[in-house]
Amino acid sequence: MSEIQELSKWMTRERRDNDIEAMLPRIMAGTTKTSRGRMPQILAGMMPKCLETLLPILSKEDRVEFVLQMISILVEKGSVRMSEEEREEFVLQIMEQIRS
Repeated sequence: MSEIQELSKWMTRERRDNDIEAMLPRIMAGTTKTSRGRMPQILAGMMPKCLETLLPILSKEDRVEFVLQMISILVEKGSVRMSEEEREEFVLQIMEQIRS
């Protein structure tokens, strides 16, 4: 059994969510000042590979729930400081990517 599956057995969803929310600020605070500015780029570079590894081991139901939640977050947070027109174009680009 994988480490993730082992942890999932004893942690409630709420507990996992709270731990994850607490984890990133601690990581950011623990990094050097020089690398802290690059941390968002580092994490963004790691995220696709993490998803490639994680998604296949999730159940179908968990995968669907996760993907829908991620799309929602990506649209909401990805369109921060965009005008309404830019946001609409952004969503259209996402839809085109999904369809291809």
